[in-house]
Amino acid sequence: MYGFGDVKRWRLVLEHNVSVNNSRQLVLNVRLRDDDSFTNFLGNTNSKASGILQHSLYSDDFFVLLHGGQGTGKSHLLNAACRSYQLSGKTAVSIPLGEHLGLSPAILEGLDGFQLVCLDDLDSVFGIQDWEMAVFDLYNRVQLSGGKLLAAVSVAPNHLRCQLQDLLSRLRFGISIALDELPDAEKSEVLTTRARQRGMELTNEVVRYIMNRSDRSLNHLLDVLQKLDDVSLSAKRRLTIPFVKSVLGW
Repeated sequence: MYGFGDVKRWRLVLEHNVSVNNSRQLVLNVRLRDDDSFTNFLGNTNSKASGILQHSLYSDDFFVLLHGGQGTGKSHLLNAACRSYQLSGKTAVSIPLGEHLGLSPAILEGLDGFQLVCLDDLDSVFGIQDWEMAVFDLYNRVQLSGGKLLAAVSVAPNHLRCQLQDLLSRLRFGISIALDELPDAEKSEVLTTRARQRGMELTNEVVRYIMNRSDRSLNHLLDVLQKLDDVSLSAKRRLTIPFVKSVLGW
């Protein structure tokens, strides 16, 4: 569900007038994984959800809300949507809101200049009045500009804890796409495929060993694979059970 590879970072500098003779800059880090695409969104469990999102990107639908627990692939799909837009010559940006709560909500100003705006971890700003109002304003500006807005949250629309009722009603109005946790068999498939894409051979025996001893959340499993890849590359070692055991301290 999640891709590896280099993470591109842009510094998006937004100018805000504070007074006639004074201005300040807010610098926003924007991340997009190179290899998060619809093609490598693995597993049958959420394949239908991926298809619905792909269709909605090029339909008249303005707002799409992805919801699901940690490790269900929400961030992957947001990045894949941005990648799809960019490859077709359109502008897109994905903002992980949970990483920017220490900044002013003014960082959202000007984003309506993009044809696609993705807000990851949207529910991380719920209950914060200034942030909720800023998201509400962005929603309206993107809609007026003819753009498209995607957002990801951890719970279904009926369970959102947004305090601003005008924003809450809008979040519940658009297309809602549920993402489910993958079963263990599909998580194993993801590990094997991701390892192969990185030039590693991960046997079924090693996969079972990892699954039996690791936290089985997909995010954690992919972190384990990342660590094994880093160490095996530097040590020039094959991924055997003894090697995995020594690296992970199991």
